Amino acid sequence: MIEYGRVAGPYGVRGWLRVVVDDPELLAAQPVWQIAGAQFKVEDAKVHSGALLAKLGGIDTPELARKYKGNAV
Repeated sequence: MIEYGRVAGPYGVRGWLRVVVDDPELLAAQPVWQIAGAQFKVEDAKVHSGALLAKLGGIDTPELARKYKGNAV
């Protein structure tokens, strides 16, 4: 698996993830991400303040998003 970046933590109240990555456009273009051995469909992704923000299917709360903090994407 290629490592694109790391989950920095949750963003907002709807389960978005903040991801620190060198090339946000490259990662944003991937339709499915693998984090901690699980696959997630990318519902939306956008660059904001030098990081990539992403809404992944099945992660709908900040508490769920927080579980993936520090994991490679």
